[in-house]
Amino acid sequence: MKTLFKTSAVVAVASLALLTACNKEDSSSVDQSKIWLAHTVDYDANTGITTASAQFKFSNAVGTLLRLDDPANLKINGEDAEYVDAFAWYAKTYTGVKDSAVFVYTDHDDNIFTNTILVGRSIDLPTGLSTISKSAALDVVFEASL
Repeated sequence: MKTLFKTSAVVAVASLALLTACNKEDSSSVDQSKIWLAHTVDYDANTGITTASAQFKFSNAVGTLLRLDDPANLKINGEDAEYVDAFAWYAKTYTGVKDSAVFVYTDHDDNIFTNTILVGRSIDLPTGLSTISKSAALDVVFEASL
């Protein structure tokens, strides 16, 4: 019985920690000058899809996740970005490779921030590389250009 109680208590504490770690706040509730923004642009050659995404946080890279509320907004390549609740980010997807993505964020103080991400060409593993060993070091040398 003691073990069952201890296990239940651990599960309850872990669940609470996970739920509070995923809390999101509206962007209007924080100081607009302390909003931190990360941009990514990914291309998946297997699906032929490019995804441009942005995530807003309070204060720094590990801060509270933020969801934009009106009138704050984000446009990616001139289109409204869609909020993806499961990842707490905004995204747009495109068929094929995109050479760039332009993110335009308007905050609650009517400040407009524009960031352009230039996407480099694909990076492939060197020809002739067929096996990677877990027990030995491996240096992979590649070149990429924009």
